Amino acid sequence: MQLWVWRGIRIELPEDWEMLQFSRSAQAGRCAWADRYQFRAELSWQAVNGPLDMKRLASDYLAKLRLDGTMPDAAPARVGDWHGLRRHDGEQAVSRFSRYLALVTGKEDRLKAGLRTEGCLVELVLLWPGELETALEASILGSVGAEPGGAGGLRRWRAFGLDALASDGLDMVECVVQPALARLVFRDARGTRSETFERLGMLPQWLHGSVGEWLRRQLPHDVEVQVAQASCLCRQAGGHEVEVVEGLRRGGLFRGPTRYAAAAWLCPRDGRLYHVSISGPSVAANMRQGLSCCEGMTLGG
Repeated sequence: MQLWVWRGIRIELPEDWEMLQFSRSAQAGRCAWADRYQFRAELSWQAVNGPLDMKRLASDYLAKLRLDGTMPDAAPARVGDWHGLRRHDGEQAVSRFSRYLALVTGKEDRLKAGLRTEGCLVELVLLWPGELETALEASILGSVGAEPGGAGGLRRWRAFGLDALASDGLDMVECVVQPALARLVFRDARGTRSETFERLGMLPQWLHGSVGEWLRRQLPHDVEVQVAQASCLCRQAGGHEVEVVEGLRRGGLFRGPTRYAAAAWLCPRDGRLYHVSISGPSVAANMRQGLSCCEGMTLGG
């Protein structure tokens, strides 16, 4: 099984199920996975103010389906905290379950001396091209939960070969998934802080020269370099040699200068190039713990 973490929600799915559709919105959205033949899973979320009466919601939904006559064989089902139904769509079995999750934001709630949580209504639809696989259904449903918040107000995202910790309060403004490229970009509403995480492949076709040289070519045009050196930040992390560059982004008419830092390295386990860049008032904390490529390495670990 493979772990995915999206919008603070974790789910484990079979290794050959790949995410083909996704939403960036934190308020409401969906992600969908497919195997080599068809769509197999859809995870939807909707921000809510607090816990809901899931039993009543499931009962009302089932009553509506029966009244409409659109799903005559729909039968109620309960698995752990999930309320839902199972039905058939032609020769295909369908499982549809919902539950409430209290997602950890990563921010501290000073009044309660702990991390803040936000309410979320989650729905999971599983498609079975044949008979229902009860054991796999139970395994997937049991894997869905709230991803623990990271220290320092960080939120984990795990998808497309990236395992990143982005600052909570930033919006995902870009997600690029192409052959040999996966990129996640986060930014605040004012544009004063941004964080980018990348995973690149097919290196023999385009990486000419050292990782350090490539990293310096990625510098934004408004960055004045202060430190530019090859540095092994992870001396006990499975042989990962990390190149680092730091600088200061020039300010504008209405904005002062901000810090900039970036790191890049080759992972000897999968042969990919990993790259993280952060700009904002303070970048040191995220540069120490922002991106992992394998079990043997956490940036700055």
